[in-house]
Amino acid sequence: MKENFSKRVQKIMKYAKEEAIRLGHSYVGSEHLLLGLLREDSGLGAKIFEIYDVDVDDIQAMVEDMIKSSGGTMTLGHLPLTRRAERILRNAFNEAAAMSATIADDEHLLLAILKETEGIAYEVLNSNNLDYESVV
Repeated sequence: MKENFSKRVQKIMKYAKEEAIRLGHSYVGSEHLLLGLLREDSGLGAKIFEIYDVDVDDIQAMVEDMIKSSGGTMTLGHLPLTRRAERILRNAFNEAAAMSATIADDEHLLLAILKETEGIAYEVLNSNNLDYESVV
């Protein structure tokens, strides 16, 4: 599936894993994908945040407040994706295909998170007036 994603999305997924480790989590969820997306300040995803006047620092703080660090230590091995995160990644590719793109980029990942309608990432974005219909 890696070949279906842009280098930028691959970097975001790496950031998501780093965020999960930093927070002491044993999984990568939608919230970690969002934190990874927030760290990537180039691309259309970042531009969408700018257009909709979304404060990236506020979003990050809200996500971190909602998930809280587990305080545990993590090994640097494989961190599985939650079912929701897997679905978001699949849907990112579907969003790309719907726009006639052959690979999914960060804007497709953001749309997939917004389309999910559940989970911490969606809740935080929605509470900041960012939803799928307005972004599409």
